[in-house]
Amino acid sequence: MAAREAVLIEEETHHRYPGSPFPLRVRSIVTDRWRLSVRGDEAWGELYDLESDPEERHNRWADPAVAAVKSEHMFRLVQEMQRHVDDAPQPLRMA
Repeated sequence: MAAREAVLIEEETHHRYPGSPFPLRVRSIVTDRWRLSVRGDEAWGELYDLESDPEERHNRWADPAVAAVKSEHMFRLVQEMQRHVDDAPQPLRMA
């Protein structure tokens, strides 16, 4: 099977989840092997190796052994978010 491109998932809600003072705002990138998720207003995220942990039970976010994977996927997440920015027409002049 050919490797798929990364899938960007953007989730936002207006209600708060138990234990969080903020509404849920999550950005995730999923590849064939990894899922990385970052929450707005939180100092941590999630990083799962879908090959060895398909049920996503072991969060590797703080694992120094996969720091390079985390960094690579953070960069891919930003790239995908930039690729999906709204291309609405720009104003022709400033007011």
